[in-house]
Amino acid sequence: MKKNDHFTLVSSAFLNYWKFYLKFYYWNGYTEKDIASYYIINTIFTSYLAEIGLKALLAYETGTICHGHYIDKLFIKLHPQTQEVIAHDMGYKIHELLKKLKENRNHFSHWRYYYELKCNQVDIKLMESLLNTIYVCIIYLRKKEPLKKDEI
Repeated sequence: MKKNDHFTLVSSAFLNYWKFYLKFYYWNGYTEKDIASYYIINTIFTSYLAEIGLKALLAYETGTICHGHYIDKLFIKLHPQTQEVIAHDMGYKIHELLKKLKENRNHFSHWRYYYELKCNQVDIKLMESLLNTIYVCIIYLRKKEPLKKDEI
């Protein structure tokens, strides 16, 4: 596969999941008040999306598909300029964002079995902000227009 083929493959996966996420969570107005499982499902899905989104950015930068679930470790693999753009867009310094990512590093794997968790703290706002920033980066790199509600 060519370098751009990996990016296209992984970023397409991110965008497809992103559409699903927007359609069923944001645009339908679901919140934790509406459905009891919102928090658990949202935690798993935002973590999964963040992982795929970071892997898409890494595919763009390296030309390969990266493996792993820890979003802080995936973030560290990005070029320093990319890290800076993401951190700045989210309102953090790089070291502050890394600390937050480490605290929220593997919710995709752990929250699938939430009943086994000893600690269940999640920063959903951080994860949503990260997803929005990754989305903007991917759209910019793919030179596409952002999705509109009627396109979903």
